[in-house]
Amino acid sequence: MKILKGLLISFLGFLLGLCLAVFGLAYTVHSTVLNPAFLRTEINELDISGLVRDLAAQNSSQPGDNNGISQQEMFTALSDTVTGMEPMIKERISAATDSIYDYLLGKKPNPDLADTLRSSILKTDFITAVIDKIDLGPVIQQVLNEQLSTAPSGYQDDVDTAVTRVVADITPAVKQQIEAAADPMLDYLVGKTDSFTITINVEQLKSSLKTALHDVVFASPPPDLAAVPAAQRETVFNQLFDNFAGGLGTSIQLDQSILGTDARTGLVDGIRQAEDGLAQARQYVAWFQLGYMLLIVLTLVLIAAIVLVYREMRGSTRYLSIVFLSYGVLELAGVLVGRYFAAKELPNAVTDLPAPLQTWMTNLVIRLLAPTATYSIALIVAGVVLLIVSFVYANRKEQTTQVA
Repeated sequence: MKILKGLLISFLGFLLGLCLAVFGLAYTVHSTVLNPAFLRTEINELDISGLVRDLAAQNSSQPGDNNGISQQEMFTALSDTVTGMEPMIKERISAATDSIYDYLLGKKPNPDLADTLRSSILKTDFITAVIDKIDLGPVIQQVLNEQLSTAPSGYQDDVDTAVTRVVADITPAVKQQIEAAADPMLDYLVGKTDSFTITINVEQLKSSLKTALHDVVFASPPPDLAAVPAAQRETVFNQLFDNFAGGLGTSIQLDQSILGTDARTGLVDGIRQAEDGLAQARQYVAWFQLGYMLLIVLTLVLIAAIVLVYREMRGSTRYLSIVFLSYGVLELAGVLVGRYFAAKELPNAVTDLPAPLQTWMTNLVIRLLAPTATYSIALIVAGVVLLIVSFVYANRKEQTTQVA
């Protein structure tokens, strides 16, 4: 009978130790990866502006898009914007993270990443700051050259010169009109719409262009204008300008082509892939949460079973103390080894990553091990307490027997 009891206790102790070891890993995951507060801390620790600067530097050698704003110029504008708005951007990323966790943890039915980005990170003030740092002059000049390609013979060079002069003057006003249409642009960038249109009022443009062209033309009149009597040149010039500039109408329509063909491709594809990944992760999280609760229940059941098999306080507390101490010490030793290799070896393994990510990942591993360290120390403390209880109870029982 004692042999069977010993075998049963050993088996229960083995299962309990296995549960304690597995729960240590589950507790770490529950306290870090599945904890929005932990992610918010990690976001604050990450040098986002430094990371974006490195990405901008990496893209500096890539060819740009001749039909719009170059990818390098976009990255540079993003880098400058993120640097100036980093604290607020981190707050918004944290808000987006909370929304994503609401989906992962079953608090809302759909991830809606496009809406999440629009309501947190990609707000109007962000895109306005980005646009403000982009040189729209070449884009505006290209649009004007296309609109004014029907200049009279002998005047095209003068038109090109006038357009170049006037672009710098009208760019701020054009930027203001583009920034006023930031919301449709952002909806396009995240894939909520397939296009957008910005209407630019050209009355100021036509007035500035006419003045600049007048100065150029009258400084060195073309032969046909030079042959006209001086008193009639203004009339002839006004007719010529109205004829070729009339095509501008009262406004210019800009669309998604000003952002270049690659501006949103990576973002939209990334959102789609992320939503697919989140849908699968949501199922895994649900299984994990269920397993986590069952593991707690199983651990308590095993502890109760060991106590019931022993049927006396001293033996059960002493045996449980051995189990707790053994696995607590093993877990703590694993944490110390993990921290050592994270500090010594991990930096060499991530040398291909941008410098801000290297530092962040090295510190991340150490912070990921923190809950395991806390858990292992708790096991050791519980083991010591149970061991003390076993001796105290034994002494009291012995004193009670002697008194009796």
